Amino acid sequence: MANRTMDLAALTGPEAFGREYRIMLDNDPHAPGSADREIVASMIRVCDETAGYLYDGHTSLSIGYAEGTRLGLERLCAEAGSPASAPEQRVAAIADLTRGLAGKSPAGGLSAMRFGGTEEQIIERGSDWCADVARVGCALYQVAGFPCRMVYLFDLRAAYSGHVIVEVHRSGKWGAVDSMCGVVYRTGAGAPATTWELMNDAGLVERHAGPEAWYTNPEQFTAAGIANYHVRDASRDDYSVTGVNDYTRAVLAMADRDGRAAFAGCTASLAGQGSAMVPLAWSEGQTAVRAVESAQTPALHAAFLECADAAALDPSFAPVPEGEIAELVARSEADASQERGFRMRSIHAGPAGDLAGYFHLMEDVPAAGDAWLSILAIRPRFRRSGVGTEVIAGLRQELAAGGFHFALARVYLANVPALRFWMRQGFTEVVPHRGDYVGSDQGKPCIVLRATLGR
Repeated sequence: MANRTMDLAALTGPEAFGREYRIMLDNDPHAPGSADREIVASMIRVCDETAGYLYDGHTSLSIGYAEGTRLGLERLCAEAGSPASAPEQRVAAIADLTRGLAGKSPAGGLSAMRFGGTEEQIIERGSDWCADVARVGCALYQVAGFPCRMVYLFDLRAAYSGHVIVEVHRSGKWGAVDSMCGVVYRTGAGAPATTWELMNDAGLVERHAGPEAWYTNPEQFTAAGIANYHVRDASRDDYSVTGVNDYTRAVLAMADRDGRAAFAGCTASLAGQGSAMVPLAWSEGQTAVRAVESAQTPALHAAFLECADAAALDPSFAPVPEGEIAELVARSEADASQERGFRMRSIHAGPAGDLAGYFHLMEDVPAAGDAWLSILAIRPRFRRSGVGTEVIAGLRQELAAGGFHFALARVYLANVPALRFWMRQGFTEVVPHRGDYVGSDQGKPCIVLRATLGR
């Protein structure tokens, strides 16, 4: 059993699952401060150090639900069978009810998607977002008399891939249930199977595989976090309803083009393409990076024109028509589903997420494992504010996580401020380009600086 006085800070919350998942969950579409965000913040990673504690005392078996306070949920539980029914029969019946919520999810595309709300609101509108469906399941099981808690699954071998399920306590044991897919996990003897057992027995997971058990694979049980959610505390929780934020919109739009399966929504691979390429979005400090969209073209062009003050030192910033920016945006969108390609990302700063500029890069250029930064355009009012430093710091980490070895940037020798900036960011090695250490582009002498990633 884990020591009840052990320090759980390093094993609590999104940070316990690595940078990619922290970024993903920091950009969760649920409202800040909502019940859903609080649940995520409180989850404890299941591992050798914590398993004993999590399965012996972390979650109270006293439900404390006041009968008659959630009549709509009580009616649904009654449909799943009377309290006299066998526990396993009722558990499976409630899982079948929640599985049907995806079929009720509203049409209308991204603009119609909603997140959060009370369990009754989620049931009314339907949802194919597994975090919402799992919370509905958790509430229904508690109203039906079963202690229940939330479980977040993470495939650490494929960044940004996860799922949300629940654990239901019956017959003296916790057992995993996928409310989204209707899967009730059991051991070979028919007893409830805990998440910890599934994490340690790939064969036990595979026994439950089926055509609609989309997340029933050993990889999805690489890591997990357990969090308490009590329906009795509903009066103290925030159930704000939100729409799609920019981060989620960019991810789901890419996933729709790419035909990918899902993370938290079970409709898309949340946060991007996996560790093999630059993510669609991330944040670093007060700066956020997002995939560009065609609707941003006028604003991106205006931001670029503001950078024309640097054109005398760097001809890359000479004014261009809006159509050239549109072509870059279209190229980035077209390459979104490619393992390697051209990536263009907008940069946003401050609480309001003001457009601070953009950058673009080419992957595997000039050689495999390289990332060639073709431009970093920061609007004048955001310079010397730390925005550029945060962008490059985050980018270096993302590139290293994606398997890249070097990042390169061309710098014109006349642009002394740029030389100083890139040197401070770790681009300290001058490498030959087109056969020479000092080249000439657009009639001006320049060098190529390289940074080694992963250190």
